[in-house]
Parts: sequence; C-alpha cells; structure tokens
Amino acid sequence: MIEYNAGNIYFKYEESKKPDPSVFKMHIHDRCEIFYLVRGDIEYLVEGSKYPLYENTVMIMRPAEAHTPKILSRRFNG
Repeated sequence: MIEYNAGNIYFKYEESKKPDPSVFKMHIHDRCEIFYLVRGDIEYLVEGSKYPLYENTVMIMRPAEAHTPKILSRRFNG
C-alpha cells in the first residue's frame, strides 16, 4: 500500500490479489474519491444507486456520499 497526504490531497494505492468482501463497508469521506478498478468486476453502491464497474473503469464520488464496493466475481489475475 502507498499513501500520500498533503492536506487537501490524499492519495492511496492498494492492490488486493484476493480481496475479502467483508472488509468493504459503507463509508463516507470529507473529500472526493476517485476509484480505479484494475481487474475484476464490482458493483459500486453510492447513495442507494448501483453502478457496475469492470476492468479499467473509474468511479468518482463527491464528498460525503455514502458508498461501498461489492465484489461480483473472483476473477482477479495476479
């Protein structure tokens, strides 16, 4: 995991070869979140709406939007 925090900008890169679905809980941030999915397919739940994400797609959430990813498949190539 790589993290960078400079006040208004926070960056975190993390790769999970075998993600554990129980780790992903509904949450909010005080800043925008940009989520980039490298591999697999997930459904992102944002404020009650569902958005399918597939390999090489991006999801952007505004500050204070409740969101969580739901893993749809175990197709993660290491």
